[in-house]
Amino acid sequence: MSMKKLLTCPKCGTSYDVRLGRISCGKCGSPLLPKPPDTLRAGGGPGVWVWSDSLATGVFEKRVSLYEGMTPLIRAHNLERILGAKEVLLKDESRNPTGTFIDRGAATVVTAALNLNVMRLVTASLGDLGISVATYARRAGIRCKVLIPATAPPVKTYQTLALADSVEFVEDYERAVHKAERYGSKAGSMPVTARNPYLIDGYRTLALELLNEVREGDAVVLVPVGDGALAWATCQILSKFTHGVRVIGVRASSTSPLLKDVAVRKPLLMDLLRDALASTGGFILEVSENDVIDAAKTLAGAEGLLIEPTGVTAVAALLKYSGEFSSPSKVVAVITGGPARDPAVLSIIAESKGLREVQRVGFTKMKILEVVAMQGPIHPYATWKILTSRYGLKISLRSIYQHFNELLSMGLVEVVESSGERRRRLFKITEKGVEYIRR
Repeated sequence: MSMKKLLTCPKCGTSYDVRLGRISCGKCGSPLLPKPPDTLRAGGGPGVWVWSDSLATGVFEKRVSLYEGMTPLIRAHNLERILGAKEVLLKDESRNPTGTFIDRGAATVVTAALNLNVMRLVTASLGDLGISVATYARRAGIRCKVLIPATAPPVKTYQTLALADSVEFVEDYERAVHKAERYGSKAGSMPVTARNPYLIDGYRTLALELLNEVREGDAVVLVPVGDGALAWATCQILSKFTHGVRVIGVRASSTSPLLKDVAVRKPLLMDLLRDALASTGGFILEVSENDVIDAAKTLAGAEGLLIEPTGVTAVAALLKYSGEFSSPSKVVAVITGGPARDPAVLSIIAESKGLREVQRVGFTKMKILEVVAMQGPIHPYATWKILTSRYGLKISLRSIYQHFNELLSMGLVEVVESSGERRRRLFKITEKGVEYIRR
C-alpha cells in the first residue's frame, strides 16, 4: 500500500487506508493526519488535483474542483523598501474561488465525502470554513449543515445562509466544534473541523506550490494560525522537502470582533503545531488588532492589494517584527481572506471616523437592531422569542440581555419605560442605530 493512501495517528502511530473514511484513530481516539507524500509530481488535473499523485485523496476517482489553488506569488518590491528586506513574496490566497486558502481543503474533503457516499457534511465555522465547504458541497450535490457562532460578522453569516442547506447558530466556536463532531459522527455524515484529515490534505498544496521558490536556502514562510491546520500542513511539506526554510505561525492575540475569524482561543491543532514549527526552526508570533489594521493599510498603499484585515496577519507580523526578517534572503507571507468588501472594514482601512464602534456589531446584534427597529419599543424577552422562532438562533435569554446592554452602551438603542402598574424596561432604536442598519 503506498503511503499516499494512508492516514496516520500522531499519537500511537496506527495507519489507516484513506478509503476507510476514518477521521480519528480507532485505538486511541486522536485525530488522524495525512502522511507526507513519498515523492513530488504534478499532474494535469484541475485546481488542487494537479497534485493528485502527492495527495492522500488523490486515490479517489470522482473529484470536485472550482479551480482553486495555483495562486500567484507576488514580489512585493515596495514592502522590501519599507522593511529593508532582501526579497518579500506574497502568496495571494485571496484569488481562490471564495477568497481563502480553505478552498484547497474544501476541494479535497468534499471529494472524499463524494467518493465515500457521505450524504451530509457538518461544519463548525467562524465564517470562512462554512462558506467554503458549503460552496463545494453545492458543487458536489452533498447536503451541508454549518454551525456558526451568533456573533459572526453579518457579511459572512449571510453568505453562509445563502450557501448552506441548514445553519445552526450557537453561542461560541467551542460549542460549534463540539456539536459538529457529535452530529457528524452519525451514519451518512462527516464532521468538518480543523481536525479533519481530508481537509488538511488539500491545505498541503499551498506548500507544494512554494517549493520552487523556497526549496533551498535561508528563507522564512509566515503562515496565519487560526486552528493551526494550514500552518501544520505547511510545516509537514517544507520540513520534508526543503533545507533551511523556517515556518513561522502568526496568531491574533485579540478576540476583538475584527479578529474573531482568526483569533481562536483554543486552536484545535496547537499541540501538534508547536512541534511542527519547531521542526523547521520556527515558532509563533502574535499580532494585535492595531497591527492588522496597519498591515491592511500598508498593503493597500504600498502594493495595491486591498485585503480584509483578518487575512493579513502574516504581513502584520512582517511589519511588527521587521528586525526578525532583515537577514533571511527570502520571506514569503501568506495573505488570505478575500478582498475587503465590508463597508465598516473598508472605512477602518480608510481611517474614517467612528467605525471602531460600529464594527463591534455582529450578526446577532444586527438582528436585534432589525427587530427593535420594526417592533420597538420591545422587551428583550419578546426579542428573544422572535429571534429563536424566526431565525433559528439557539441562544440563551441571558445572552440576549447582554447584547442589549452592549447595544445600549454603543448608543444604538435606548431605554424607555412602559406605562401601567408593571413598569418594564423596553428598548427602542436610536437615530444612530437606524443609520447603522441603513449601511
